[in-house]
Amino acid sequence: RGRRSGAVELNFRARDGAATHAVFGQTAALLAGAASFAADARAVTSLRWSAVHGHLQPPEPGRLVGFGKAASHGYAPWQPAPHFAVPTLDGQLAYNGSVGASPLVAAVVDYSDPFMAYMVDDDGSVDDFLSLTPTPSAQFLFLFTRPGQAEKLRSRIVQRMDSLQLGSEVRAQWHRQLHFGSMSLDDMREDSDLVATLPGVLGSFRGLRKYLRYWSKKGGRFVSLPRLDCNFQWSRSQGPNNHSPPNPISAELAYIADGCHPAATARLEGRFGLVLEEELRECSIEEAVVKLGGVAPKMQGVIVMAKQDASRLRVIGDKAAQQEGGGSSAWPLLATMVPFDGELLSEVRADAMHVVYECNETSRGDFVVVGADGHLHEVGHVINPWLRTLGWAGQYWEMQKRVFGDGTLTSRLPATVSIFENLTFQGNATVDLTDFFRKAEGHSKLTLEAALRCPGAWNAACGVWDHVATVTVQCASDVGSYTLGGAGEPGGSFNELARLVTPYRLGSGRWLTDVTPLAPMLRREPCTFRIVLSPWVEKTWLWSLALHASGGDDRGANPDLPSDGMPLFSNNDPVLRQTFNADYNTNRSQRVKVPAGTKRVELYALISGHGEDATGCCEFQASRHVFALGGHEFPVELTAPHDLFGCARPADGVEPNGAGGWWMGRNGWCPGQEVKPFVFDVTAALATPSSSGDGSYEATYAGFMWDGKAGAWAQPAAETGYVLMTSHLAFYT
Repeated sequence: RGRRSGAVELNFRARDGAATHAVFGQTAALLAGAASFAADARAVTSLRWSAVHGHLQPPEPGRLVGFGKAASHGYAPWQPAPHFAVPTLDGQLAYNGSVGASPLVAAVVDYSDPFMAYMVDDDGSVDDFLSLTPTPSAQFLFLFTRPGQAEKLRSRIVQRMDSLQLGSEVRAQWHRQLHFGSMSLDDMREDSDLVATLPGVLGSFRGLRKYLRYWSKKGGRFVSLPRLDCNFQWSRSQGPNNHSPPNPISAELAYIADGCHPAATARLEGRFGLVLEEELRECSIEEAVVKLGGVAPKMQGVIVMAKQDASRLRVIGDKAAQQEGGGSSAWPLLATMVPFDGELLSEVRADAMHVVYECNETSRGDFVVVGADGHLHEVGHVINPWLRTLGWAGQYWEMQKRVFGDGTLTSRLPATVSIFENLTFQGNATVDLTDFFRKAEGHSKLTLEAALRCPGAWNAACGVWDHVATVTVQCASDVGSYTLGGAGEPGGSFNELARLVTPYRLGSGRWLTDVTPLAPMLRREPCTFRIVLSPWVEKTWLWSLALHASGGDDRGANPDLPSDGMPLFSNNDPVLRQTFNADYNTNRSQRVKVPAGTKRVELYALISGHGEDATGCCEFQASRHVFALGGHEFPVELTAPHDLFGCARPADGVEPNGAGGWWMGRNGWCPGQEVKPFVFDVTAALATPSSSGDGSYEATYAGFMWDGKAGAWAQPAAETGYVLMTSHLAFYT
C-alpha cells in the first residue's frame, strides 16, 4: 500500500499464485475467487479509473486534495471530486480528476449495521445485484470498517456468481468492475493524504443509522439497539421515506406473550408491542404483525426481537410482491426487528418501559458517487437493504455519461438554444428561434434537454413527491387557445412539447426528449415556452431547458424536419375530458387530409395515467390506447403497472433511489423521468387512395383499462382516475 511519501505507486499487476495464497488463502472457494478477480484486473487499464504503473500525477492547483490527520475539508454533492487513491485486494485504485471517466460508486460495508449486513450477505440481495440488466459498466468500490472483511465479501460474491451460473463474459465484466479495499477506514485515515481522502469524503456525506433506544438500569446509560425495518413494499411505515412515521417516536414498549393469537386490547394503544421471534411457533413474523394490527389498530408499531442465536437480522416482509402486506384499517403498520437483548426483555416482561424509536441521519456517509462529470453525487435514498440500489446508481450515472458525456453536450451540437437556466418552480420565457433554425438547416432531429436541480446541494433540499411538469410552446403567429390541464396534474394540451415527472427528493435529473415530430409547432419567430406544475407542489425545483438540433442518424429515411403537422386528439382540447370513465371514448373521431407532396407521415402520442380510486385507476393500473388511421390500428399498451419493478430502469433515464417506491411500474411514466412519447410510421395507412370525396381519411382514438379479474382489456370505468393524452401527425416532404 502507499505510505506517507510524496507520490503513491499504483500497481494493478495480477499477483502470482503464491502471493495470492499468502494474502487470501483460507478456503478453496476464496482462493478461486481471489485469483479470478486478480486475473481480470489487467482489463481495468482500459478505463479512466486506471490501473497505471508509475506515480500519480500531482493534482491541479486549487483542487481538493486531502483529508489527512491534520487536514479537514467539507465535501458536498456537485463539488469537484478530489484526487484519491485506495489500496485494494488487487492493487491500488486511483482517481486523478479525469472528467469523462467511468462513474464510480463507493460504499462502506459495516457488518455491525444490520441494514448493511443484510445488503451484502443476503442471497437475494446479492443475486439481484449480479443479475441487473444491463450489467452496470460503472466501477464499484467497497470499503470496510474492520480489517479482513474485504476477503469475506469477495468470497460471498464469487459464491453467488457460481450459484447463478453467470456466463464467462458477465463474470469477467463484474471482476473488472468490483474493487475491495484492503485497509480499514480507520487505517486509511491514518495513511497518506491521498489514501485518507475518500474516507474524508464519506465523512462529509450523510449516512443513516436506525436504533431502538432504552435506558439501562444496570449500566446507568442509554442503550441503542440497531434495528432493521420491514420491507417498504410490505408496509410503507418504515423509514425514512415519503411515508415515514415521525422521527423520533417516544413511547412505551409492552410485551406481547402470544403474537400468533393476540386478543383485542386497549393496553397497546399508543404503545409499541414487543414480540419474540422464538415464541412465534404457530405463525410467521409477518402473520403476527398483521394480526396485531387488526386487534390493536392504535398501537405505535411492532418490535420483533430476534432469536438469541440469530447470526443477523432479517427484513420483515422481505419477499413481499405487493405494495402493502396488511388489510386492516391500521395498515400500513410500523414493524421492525432488533437483536436479542436480555435486559430489555426482562424489563419489558416485568412492566412496560419507555423506548425511543429513532433514525440518526447525521452518521458517517455509507455511499458516494463520482460521476463522469468529475463531481461528487449522492447515491440517493436507500430504503430497502438491496445491493442493487448501488447497481441502479451505477446504471444511472453510466447513462448520464453515455448521453451527456462529460457534461458538455451543448458545445458538441451544431445548433442549440437555451430556454431556461435554473428557473425556480415554474415560469415562461420568450425566445426568438430564427437564428436557431438557420443553424439547424440540414439537420433532421430536434431534442429538448431538461435538467432538474434543487435549491441546495443535498437531496434533502428537494421536494418529496413526484409531480408532473408540462412544457408548452406557443409561437407569435399561433393565435390558438390551449387548456394546459384539469383538476389534477397538468399536461395533455395540443401545445405540449414535453412532459416531465419530478423524482422523490432527488436533484440530479437530466433527460433528452426527441420532439422532432412536433417541429411544426416551432417557428422562425419569437416563441414563448412555459413550464407549469400544479399550484400545490413544493416549490423547490430548479429547471433548465434547452433545444437542440442534430444530424438525426437514428431518424431513418427522414433527411429533414417535418414540413407540416396537425393536432390529432387531446384530452384537454377542444373539450376537457381526462377522467378515464364511461364517457372517455365519446366523439373520438375526425377526418385527416395529407398535404400534397408528403412522403412520410408519423403519429406522435404522449400518454400517462394518474390518480387512484376504488377501481385502481390510473397510476398503478395498465391501460391501452388505440389510434386508427384509414382502418389501420396503432395500439399503445402501457403495462408497466403489472411489473413491481417496472420503473427500475435507470439505464433508460429514470433517476433511481428516490425517497419512496420509485421502482414500481406506472401507467406510462416513472418518477424522475420524462414521459416517453410514442412515434409510429403511419405512411402506409394513409397511402391507399381515400374513398371519401374530399380525399380525407378517418382517424379514431379509444382508451381501455385493464380488468384484473377478467384478465382482459375493458371499457374505462374509473371514478376519478385520469389520463393525460395529446397526439399529433407530422408530415415529411
